[in-house]
Amino acid sequence: MRVKSNQVNSFFWLLVSSGFCILSYQLGLGNLHQPGPGFFPFLAGCILGLLSVLQLIKEWINASANISPQNMRSERIKIRNFLELILATFLYGALLERVGFLLTTMGLIFVTRYSFGVKDWKRNIFIGFLTALIVYLGFEKFLKIRLPRGIISFF
Repeated sequence: MRVKSNQVNSFFWLLVSSGFCILSYQLGLGNLHQPGPGFFPFLAGCILGLLSVLQLIKEWINASANISPQNMRSERIKIRNFLELILATFLYGALLERVGFLLTTMGLIFVTRYSFGVKDWKRNIFIGFLTALIVYLGFEKFLKIRLPRGIISFF
């Protein structure tokens, strides 16, 4: 039986959800009437874990289907795209303070769209910039929450 990229993805998110649950439990759950700081992250981790388990079950049920050479090629592409997105997310976290919210978010959205098959560079850059700018202005002006400015200090 060949492991499909969806099984790997589901198992990865199951591990992430387990981490969420463990860490949020350590923060303290509280109760329904007085939720603690870990209550909502714990709930999100449980939901993510449930969805991951359901996806794993679905993939194991469908694993008996034959895989053609074309499907094998598409599975390799999916795994590569998944790894690109994981790397981009780690780079986003590592560069956010130094480079700033606008540029790192624009880059993350660009890589995400490119990995999902949208190969139009100009449109990806434009949508990445527009999305990052709208979120930035929403946090900075509406919510009055400071985001990392990084190398762009004129905002």
